Amino acid sequence: MTRLALLVLVPLGSSLVGAQAGVVRLTGIVTDSSGRVVPFANVAVVPAGRRVVAGTDGRFVLEVERSVQEVEARRIGFTPRVLQTQAWPDTGLHIVLEALPARLERVRVEAEQQIQSLRTRGFYDRQAELEKGINHGFMITPEEIEKRKGARVTDFFYGHPAIKVVRARAAGALKGSNNRSGLQPQGQGGCRMELYVDGNRFYTTPWPPDPRSFRSVTTDQFIDDQIAVSNVAAIEVYPRAVGAPPRYQAGNGACGVILIWTR
Repeated sequence: MTRLALLVLVPLGSSLVGAQAGVVRLTGIVTDSSGRVVPFANVAVVPAGRRVVAGTDGRFVLEVERSVQEVEARRIGFTPRVLQTQAWPDTGLHIVLEALPARLERVRVEAEQQIQSLRTRGFYDRQAELEKGINHGFMITPEEIEKRKGARVTDFFYGHPAIKVVRARAAGALKGSNNRSGLQPQGQGGCRMELYVDGNRFYTTPWPPDPRSFRSVTTDQFIDDQIAVSNVAAIEVYPRAVGAPPRYQAGNGACGVILIWTR
C-alpha cells in the first residue's frame, strides 16, 4: 500500500490532553474531498495499535503514545489515508478521504429483440429446437444479417459447408440463346435447394431444366432478383429436406431446404 502524507490542521479546540506521561489524546474529524463528513470511519495507530470508530458527525478521539508517528483512516468506498508527522500539533486533525470510483462487476446483458413476424411464423420456436438438437439445420438470425451487411441474399450462404453458391443458367432457357444467369444455392451433389419465401415455394420450373422445354425464362429463377437484403428478417437452412419442418420437406430426396422470412 502506498502511504500518502496528508495532514490538515483546523482549530477544533484542545485536541492534545496529557492523560498521563507519554500519552496524548488526538481529536479530529474525517470528511470527504467536498467537505462532507464521513461517518463511522476507522481511525487507528499504524501498524497495529489502538483503533476507534468516528461518530455519525465524523469526529473521533484517539489516545496514542507520544512516540506514535502514523495514524490511518479507513472507510469502505474511500481510499485509505495515512497521516505522518514528527510531532503531533496542538490542534485537531482533519482527515480527508478520497472516494473510490464506483465500480460495478461487468455484467453481460443479452437482449433478443424478437421480430413479431418471425415469432408468429415459428422461427424462434424452431431456433430453440435447433439449440436443443431437435432439428437439423442452422439459422441466419436478424442479428447476423444486420452485422454482416450482405449486398445480396446469396451472400449469407457463403462459408456454410452445406451450401454452395454457383452461377446457373435460368431454367427453361434454350442453349445458345441469350441466356440469363444468376447465383443459385445448391446442396449436396449440386442439387438445387428448395427455396421458400414467407412459406411459399419460390421455384416454379423443374430442376434440372428440361432441354426440350420452350418455356420463356421467368424472373423468379434467382432469389437475388426478387428480394432485397433490407427486406430479409431471417433465414433457416436445412441441408437435407428430411431435417426441415414437415410442411417444407420437398419431394426432391436428399437436397436441402432454405426458408427466407421477410420483415
